[in-house]
Amino acid sequence: MVFDGESLWVPATDATNHLIRFDPDVGVEKKVFSLTETPLDIAFDGNFLWVSAPSSRRLLIIRPIDGQQMINIGAYSPSGAGTLERIYFDGHAVWYSMSTDNMIGRYTVPWHDGYSNGSVFAGISVY
Repeated sequence: MVFDGESLWVPATDATNHLIRFDPDVGVEKKVFSLTETPLDIAFDGNFLWVSAPSSRRLLIIRPIDGQQMINIGAYSPSGAGTLERIYFDGHAVWYSMSTDNMIGRYTVPWHDGYSNGSVFAGISVY
């Protein structure tokens, strides 16, 4: 779950491929958006929502104003196996973990400065 300054966003992990926007003031569902894949985790970078799609190992970038899926980015895994699991935005980059390879990866958000794209830290245990 993530807050974008106005709404709470929750990925429906029940294979419905839905991203749900809630009104935090009243706790009511505002809108349900359909995605191309089943989401697992979500982060907000100040402009866009980032959603992990485990089965395809892709990061989905979503425009919060209308739920439009803008881009899909492949998450690197050295073995080419496993699933994309958790994601986190640190102010400059989106970090992700894979279910195999004991690794985390980083994708620099193009509209934020500070790091180079596509860094992967293999051999780091992710708990």
